[in-house]
Amino acid sequence: MNKLTKKILYILTVTIIPIVFVVPLYFFAMPKVGESSLTKNLKDFDWSNSDLGDGITYNPYNDNYQANLNTDSNINTTISPDYYKNYFDYDKLNTGFQWNQNISKQMATGVPLNKGFMPNGNFAVDFGIGSPAQAYRQLNSILTWDPSIDADAKYNRSQKDLRKSEFVAKKNVASQDERLNFDYLGFSTRKHRTFDNTIVGTKNPFENTNLNWQYNNVFVNWSGSWFEGPVIPPPADTIEMAHNNGGKIYGNVFLDGTHGLTGDMLRDFIAQNSDGSYKVVDKLIQIAAYEGFDGWFINNEANGYSPNGTVLDYKSMEQMIKEYHNKTSISNDPKVKNQKLIYYRNASTVKYSALDNRYYDNETVDMASTIYKNNDFTKKIELQVNFGETPDSTTQFLKDHPDYTGSDIYGLVNSGWEAYLHGFYDYKNLAYKRKVLPDGTYQFDKDVYTSISAYEDEGPGQFAAPASALSTRPMDLMRKYLFMAQVQHLYNDVMYSGVNLFIDDKVEGYSENTLQRTASSTNHKTEFVKADPRIHFDKEYQNDSRIKGKSGLYDYEYNDKNKGVNSHSFGIGNLIREKTVFTDENLDNSYLTTNFSTGSGIKFAGTNSVINYPWTNKRLADILPTYKWRIFDTDHPDEPLRIDEFAGGYDYDQVYKKGNSIVIGNGFDETGQIVESEYWNPNTTYGWDIMGTNIAKNDKKISIVYNDNQTEAKNKAEVKLRLTFADNNGSASWNNSNVTILDPQSIVDKGNGWTEISYDLSKVNNISETHKLAAIGLNIKPKVDKFKFNVGELSVIDNSYLKNDNQVNISNPKSEYVVYRDRDDEKLNNIRFSWDASNYDAVDYFEIYVLSDEKWYRVGETTQTKYYLRDLTSKNGVTIAIKPILKNKEREGELYKFKLNL
Repeated sequence: MNKLTKKILYILTVTIIPIVFVVPLYFFAMPKVGESSLTKNLKDFDWSNSDLGDGITYNPYNDNYQANLNTDSNINTTISPDYYKNYFDYDKLNTGFQWNQNISKQMATGVPLNKGFMPNGNFAVDFGIGSPAQAYRQLNSILTWDPSIDADAKYNRSQKDLRKSEFVAKKNVASQDERLNFDYLGFSTRKHRTFDNTIVGTKNPFENTNLNWQYNNVFVNWSGSWFEGPVIPPPADTIEMAHNNGGKIYGNVFLDGTHGLTGDMLRDFIAQNSDGSYKVVDKLIQIAAYEGFDGWFINNEANGYSPNGTVLDYKSMEQMIKEYHNKTSISNDPKVKNQKLIYYRNASTVKYSALDNRYYDNETVDMASTIYKNNDFTKKIELQVNFGETPDSTTQFLKDHPDYTGSDIYGLVNSGWEAYLHGFYDYKNLAYKRKVLPDGTYQFDKDVYTSISAYEDEGPGQFAAPASALSTRPMDLMRKYLFMAQVQHLYNDVMYSGVNLFIDDKVEGYSENTLQRTASSTNHKTEFVKADPRIHFDKEYQNDSRIKGKSGLYDYEYNDKNKGVNSHSFGIGNLIREKTVFTDENLDNSYLTTNFSTGSGIKFAGTNSVINYPWTNKRLADILPTYKWRIFDTDHPDEPLRIDEFAGGYDYDQVYKKGNSIVIGNGFDETGQIVESEYWNPNTTYGWDIMGTNIAKNDKKISIVYNDNQTEAKNKAEVKLRLTFADNNGSASWNNSNVTILDPQSIVDKGNGWTEISYDLSKVNNISETHKLAAIGLNIKPKVDKFKFNVGELSVIDNSYLKNDNQVNISNPKSEYVVYRDRDDEKLNNIRFSWDASNYDAVDYFEIYVLSDEKWYRVGETTQTKYYLRDLTSKNGVTIAIKPILKNKEREGELYKFKLNL
């Protein structure tokens, strides 16, 4: 089976989306959905179903979720829902374009679903209308989509614009090449279907979460099919996570003729106006601008391996792209003007045959003609070429198209299928032309280059299931999901930082062929998990010698030269220069604070206390650390520590704010809990570079909150601020001459072992354009040999920043729909509701609570002024409280309580 076939087989299983039911395209007598067989026989929805639901049983009134809130009877207002029924009535609120499984889920629950589009819309039979005369009439069209009519659209809208980012002032390693971009093509959710409801969160702490946005040029939300919908925007929660970290994110237009797409299914996709222009272009622009993402990946495999025009003439797609470029380029709205496109078709190539004086693939090459140029403004489509295509194939294309460089063309590796590439594959084999020397060896010609991308499928999350299957410890299901999340996080970091989790230009990676010979097998994911010393199982495993041992990939125990690290390690970060949002522009009269939230957890630390509470909502994800995980002996700052002794990661059991902190420990066990390292040396000072920056002005204050987990004063570590500088050339040297160590000016006990240290950079005189601050971190001098070291918050504040003291006032609650279901002799209510909030820019997020038996229970969190709650009992109504959590940590938002009459 070749790589392309493997990819296509996997693509069939990609994510799905809810679609919009709008003003009917055809006007004819149609039985009401409310009278359909589907609504009459609607089954209750099982939220514990791992495929369609959250995968866990959830009780909102669990004693663990109790919150310490005022239980007085002061209710701000009482309201009633606009609609109250035992099913979601599409005659009352339309969310159309749903795959039939989506419809069944939403009818029974009313839950807002991640968005997607069938170009021609739905058949009546999708909603249970089965009469032969009506069943296969189509009810809607992408061309009539209107977010003011689509009731799910507002939930699919990102609240966060793309935050500007710049290169970190200092290269991590000299091999980082700012000409190269990296595109991540993969799923953004735990599952591959659009019946997800991540836009309002889930109760499962395991999601397929990217943690390394600073290395991505674009994250492509890979999903779609002819039966789910081929036009797939990214989920709004993932848009917000990307944008918060300065990362761009694209939707996917996936026209898959290999697995069932027909020309009839694209009727409205290729519909034209009277002047011959394509109607769908305006809709694609509108969808991206409204939902707030940055462009589209056009995956044009409409004809499969059949001749051009079997399903779609590529010239039609070429014209659509040209119109897209023209319309977006002349717009004055930055959310439109800045939209861009990437193009791929099956077996895409820019190869040229000098012998025949022709390109092998005019369908791809011709897309370069869609370029828009006007004075100094140029917009061109980036080209994704096929698996295995190397930069030497681009030579003629770049000569013929002088507006293009190698940066605009992306080679592709299939690390979704070939997961053994993670952390070991040398991406130079994809990025640079390889020249064979007379002695049979080779070197890379860096003058001939292309950008790189990886088709990740479910990405590092694919290691989680094998890891979970290996577990022998009886445990709560929540801990199992947390363990899976930890495995996914580890391999996401491995993908970017190499298997040693330390970007190092002294260690090389392997070629793809070598890895195939040494590691490719049906069990390689399992073997990798068993071999990694950072994953601590309760029993020992015998590993395949190809994976672990003196001649294996994991050879850290046998390699004296590299002192306990693997002899080969390579990640995306070895070539792609990381970016940062910690810049002077973003900090001008402002501040940036992060608690390193991944947007999930088994606990939640709010304003009052830490509660045991499972959650995933990427809208609450924070700016994530840039250098992961650069931990070292300060006497040897260019060398990683032994990977079986120290490991950086995310700690979900010890939380300062939100759902996790970051930590230096020794990996994690089968429950997902961080294991203490017992290898600290009290005679050694350890450095930890946490956040890359690009700061040339010293008018700022830095603060870091840490916990060394020592209760006795004599055992507490000595902790200082570590500032690393770069010259104007972005030097990659990490020698200590570029480092300034500062004793804290202020030390504040924050309770529960947490300590805040801070320093005013105005006291550091040598910060300038030629001596930029490139990294913020810590120096740690331990007093004992066994502990873990947590960091819960990092802040950089402009000294001129004037804190907004305006209170956030909540008002005008509304409920557009409540779906009730009879279960176990009681009615359970599923509630869609919204509210208004003044001074919204001052809000970090909102916490949601419900009252039962004079006790408040934490039930949700969001960045929007709208939310969805499920399975709530009603005793003369439901009382809900909304608490704004302010960006200004010194202020506490006021609780707003309202009663919903049911």
